[in-house]
This record gives sequence, structure tokens and C-alpha cells, in this order.
Amino acid sequence: MLSCYQATRLMSQALDERIVLSQHVQLMLHLRMCNGCRNFRQQLADLRTITSAFARGENENQNKVT
Repeated sequence: MLSCYQATRLMSQALDERIVLSQHVQLMLHLRMCNGCRNFRQQLADLRTITSAFARGENENQNKVT
């Protein structure tokens, strides 16, 4: 079974490259049992969405009148 440290490293690695099937299975098993790592995965997804929008030049303040 993966430790939380190993699971978070794998989640980060998976953002940059494909992980092998055995790693993916181990990660999914860990995530089913670990609320903290599920939260971390959601935070990674949120951060990726925000940074992608920023890179595209989207800004929530663009449409506000000052």
C-alpha cells in the first residue's frame, strides 16, 4: 500500500507524464481509503484549472467596472 507521501508524489508525477498501470491501480486504491489525499487531488485539479485560465489571459476581474 502506498503512503500518503508516495501517493502525492504519484499524483504530481501523473500531471507531467503517464504513470504505469500498477502505479495507477495502487494510487486509486489509496485514494479510495484516504480522504486527505482525495482532498490533495482536488486541490491539484483546482490549481491546474486556475493556472490554465491565467495562462490564457482570463481574469475574473476583467469584467468588473472600476
